[in-house]
Amino acid sequence: MRRQKPESEHTSRCDTCGAPVGWRGPVYHCDGSPVAFHKSKYENPHHGHQSYGYCWKCHRPLGCDRCQGADTDVLCTRCAAWETPAALEQHGPILNTAPMLAKRQGLRGPEVREYPSDFQAAYRNEPAPEAPGTVRELFGTVGKEIR
Repeated sequence: MRRQKPESEHTSRCDTCGAPVGWRGPVYHCDGSPVAFHKSKYENPHHGHQSYGYCWKCHRPLGCDRCQGADTDVLCTRCAAWETPAALEQHGPILNTAPMLAKRQGLRGPEVREYPSDFQAAYRNEPAPEAPGTVRELFGTVGKEIR
């Protein structure tokens, strides 16, 4: 009879199912994603390091870094939309030429102006727009200007 190794203090446990994982650090319990481009080779449910949340356009779950891959490759196959500012910045908008639309059976990808403002800023290599309620908006500049 083989003895089991004691659980290492260097592994994390999933908060959802309690399963130990083989790394230390954040653990995301993922049920998979119906719209993930890469489709996970891992059985569902599985565990990832990072959650990508929900699609900004169709609000479907995007899964985790194991379902989708790197944050520069996160794509929703239902909307043909990039799902992180880094992905839009690296790849640019999805082409909507006649051959590409035929390949995607008429599914049109969003144009840059249809993406959220932080995605557009990343695509144009501009700083992200300031959110309402910034220090300067709330307090103005009194005396010396804050830089």
